[in-house]
Amino acid sequence: MEVDTAAAMKRFQDTVRDALQQRQSDGGIVGQVLKQLPMQDFVDLFDTLPPGSDEIVALTEVLEKVEKENFDRIIIDTAPTGHAVRLLTYPDFLERLAERVARLRERFGWLSGDSKGPDQVRSFQFRMIELQELFTDPDRSSFSVVTIPTTLALAETKRLLVQLEEQDIRCGLVIANRILDIEQVGQMAASQQKTQQVALEALESLAKREGLE
Repeated sequence: MEVDTAAAMKRFQDTVRDALQQRQSDGGIVGQVLKQLPMQDFVDLFDTLPPGSDEIVALTEVLEKVEKENFDRIIIDTAPTGHAVRLLTYPDFLERLAERVARLRERFGWLSGDSKGPDQVRSFQFRMIELQELFTDPDRSSFSVVTIPTTLALAETKRLLVQLEEQDIRCGLVIANRILDIEQVGQMAASQQKTQQVALEALESLAKREGLE
């Protein structure tokens, strides 16, 4: 199954933005109060979400779909390392956003009635909590690191394992791709193969220390 991350994010942004702007354009006291608030800053917040937000929005859509079906195992191909790690801290950002919505609701009571924006944010926050609980439950999920046997990739793998541990996410497998076979590539690649072998040995040593396969 493939989810269009850009489209998923746009659906989320449009729902909240349209609701906010609609309430702001309403007449009467509610509309007058909203026009005096820095609502554009609030709306613009959805245009400057953290890197990787589109992936996490798409993941919540995957979560909704798989809950309706019976699967023995689900494998999710995540974004590159940098985005994958940032995704893990996204619930904190969403929590701050939801708190801001709650404060506006308590202060002005304008986010009630038929406005779907705040409810969409809160609903999304709940799905994010479910997703975070799933990621940190060792009985239900496990993170597999896919890397290549180079010095740079080895250093990145070490950082990722540390960050996963800090987020209480279990990593049970390290996979190394692009391994050279000297019989296939010939003597021209012998030097590179030796470099990879050193990195592979270091990677295997790291995996053993972490109790990984």
